[in-house]
Order: sequence, then C-alpha cells, then structure tokens
Amino acid sequence: MQELKRIKEIILYQRGIDLSFYRETYLIRRVRVRMRKRRIWDIEEYLKKLEKDENEQREFINEIGINVSSFFRNRKTFEKIKQIVLPELRKKKKILIWSAGCAMGEEPYSLAILLREENINNYKIIATDSDSEVIKKAKEGVYTKEKVEEIPVKFLKKYFFKIN
Repeated sequence: MQELKRIKEIILYQRGIDLSFYRETYLIRRVRVRMRKRRIWDIEEYLKKLEKDENEQREFINEIGINVSSFFRNRKTFEKIKQIVLPELRKKKKILIWSAGCAMGEEPYSLAILLREENINNYKIIATDSDSEVIKKAKEGVYTKEKVEEIPVKFLKKYFFKIN
C-alpha cells in the first residue's frame, strides 16, 4: 500500500518516529480510525491533513500507542532485575535509567520502588512516551484503585497515599 509508505515517511520526517516495526494491518486499522474520527473518507485527503497538521500527527501517534502498563508488570522480570542487574548497579557511582514508552508511569515508578527497597539511592529515572497526554498523567502520579491493587500492601502503605 503506497499510502501507508507515505504515512510512515511523514511521521518519520515530521516527528522522528520510525513506524517500520509496526505490522501493516495494525497501522491500516489505526489510519482508518483516525480518518473516521476526522470524518475524512479519502486517503489522499487524509495524507494531506497528516502532512500539514502537527496536531493530527500527534493524535495519530497517540492512536498507535499501546499505553498498557501496570505496576510490577511481569514479576519474573523484576525478580531477574533484583538478582542480576541490581548487584551490578550497586557498583556504580551514578545510575541513569531510561524507561522508554512508559505509558502512565507504572513501570518507572515500580523501578524506583525496587531501587529504594534495595537501598540504592544514586539513580535518576527518565521516563518518556510518544503520547504527551499519558506523560502528563504519569507526572501526576494519580492512579485508580484498580491500577494499584496488584501492588504489595507493604509498598502501598510506604509509597502511596489515598486521595479522597
């Protein structure tokens, strides 16, 4: 599909995001969703809109994002981090961690809790996501009861407080 190639080029050159790793069927579905939301029925018209409209570029990128996360997601991974990575990190003077695609911030917050619990305090976590709206929510650090129910109670009491 030639139009999909153009969309990938627009997003790469205008926003610096490489969409080549996304499955074509997934991207096509997302394009159709954006077109319906914009009430655009012609792909050429949508391509013109996407090329010229920075807001539409942001919205398209937000549309393709997964934004699914949870605290201590994949517990086995966190156990491996604790067993293998943390002993090496203890040897470092400064630790810089980048959490790319952090969605609402559950994973970087989970890492921060893990580091604090292991008395590692010489770190900085940089959390980024292509969706500017979820980054705003991540900075707020406010989560629903459902979002925090998988967190061990001792961590909830130590690192979180209830609002309302």
